[in-house]
Amino acid sequence: MVEDSLIDSIISWSANGRSFIISNSFDLAKDSLPRYFKHNNFSSGRLIRLVRRGMRTGQGFRKVDSEKWEFANNNFVKVQPYLMKNIHMQKSFHRHSL
Repeated sequence: MVEDSLIDSIISWSANGRSFIISNSFDLAKDSLPRYFKHNNFSSGRLIRLVRRGMRTGQGFRKVDSEKWEFANNNFVKVQPYLMKNIHMQKSFHRHSL
């Protein structure tokens, strides 16, 4: 999705290619998410779940700039797509009471 030059005004790589910036979350949800996911809900989408979980656990994506939607991950780099295989969403599990 970040590589799609048709939606650079919505989501794009940062200048250094080590983070991505969501410039327009409304248009991302309305027009772009449905093309990549089975929903158009920005806040509950897989992308945001990955980002939020990474922020909570110290792994995964981290927010780069508190003033805007800019996120980075050491394994999500523009010129090194082969690193993406190292990005994993942690599986959550629930303990059941006896």
